[in-house]
Amino acid sequence: MRKSKKYIAIALAILLLILSVFSAYSAPAPTQIHMSVLGDSIASGYGLEDIYNSYSALIAKEKHYALSNDAVPGHTTADLLWVVCHDEIARQGLEVADLVIISIGGNDILRLLGDSDTAVLIDIMSNGTNSEYVRKAVDNAKEKLLFSCMEIRSLNPDVSIILQTQYNPLYAHEQYKQLAPLADTLSPIFTDIIAHVSDQLDNIRVADIYTAFDNYYKEMQDYNIIQSDGIHPSEQGHALIAQVILKEIATLEEEGLVPKAASQYYLLGDPDASGRVTISDATLIQKYLAKLVVFKDGVVRLCADTDADGIVTVRDATAIQKYLAGLTPESQINTLIPYSP
Repeated sequence: MRKSKKYIAIALAILLLILSVFSAYSAPAPTQIHMSVLGDSIASGYGLEDIYNSYSALIAKEKHYALSNDAVPGHTTADLLWVVCHDEIARQGLEVADLVIISIGGNDILRLLGDSDTAVLIDIMSNGTNSEYVRKAVDNAKEKLLFSCMEIRSLNPDVSIILQTQYNPLYAHEQYKQLAPLADTLSPIFTDIIAHVSDQLDNIRVADIYTAFDNYYKEMQDYNIIQSDGIHPSEQGHALIAQVILKEIATLEEEGLVPKAASQYYLLGDPDASGRVTISDATLIQKYLAKLVVFKDGVVRLCADTDADGIVTVRDATAIQKYLAGLTPESQINTLIPYSP
């Protein structure tokens, strides 16, 4: 009898040694939702004193996203296509993105106006969106944006893409304010470009920045959403853009097309909050069940409730022991679980 007790003690000691080895497993990195932003100076946050006030940064902060911003001031749809096809850093961000946001197209039209001679400008002013020069520029932008989105989908087939319409900044520009009505007549161009893409690809959403800015002008009788350069959005303008895009994100979340972000994570099976699952966690649960300790924090209970049945029982302690012994490798124990406090 004494020998059998001795053998049992030795066996338990060996088991504890094995468990201590398994307890060296470290916690995996949190699974964070990734957002990739592409496009022009609007998307890049050009002109802001603090880039963290750009709409992409505001959205990332609000939603706890990991942000990859590869927007470049001055870029056109042709530049966008080059970025998604050849910029390796941008492509890496797109491959892991849960959401892609694109602001593009404004510079396509600005270059048309800036590079045109007087006769072409007169034709554009006379015919607006019916001008052959405008139609040619629009057709080119449609093709480049469509190919860009197709390339993004080749990298990441299920990713949701939000395309922004372009606002009219000229009402805030003293020198060109008289051209603001003409710019309004050209605004359908951007809706047309986006529609060309959404008609051919699924899950393309529109953030109607033009209407949001136009409504702000009319309701507030103020142009403080535009910087002093008369072109780029101010901090207030970026905040407004963020609001519009966040509404689109909320819709995508409700439809299950973008995962809902959690503000925090807990490590399942780690009630002692050491950052790893060890035999100490099973012991802590046993002490809790024996009323030797109290779990005051709700997060501790979440960590301890390994089978997610809503209560902490001896089964949870046993589950940790089995996991550490390598008997249940498929277990969710030692996984970071998102939650919103």
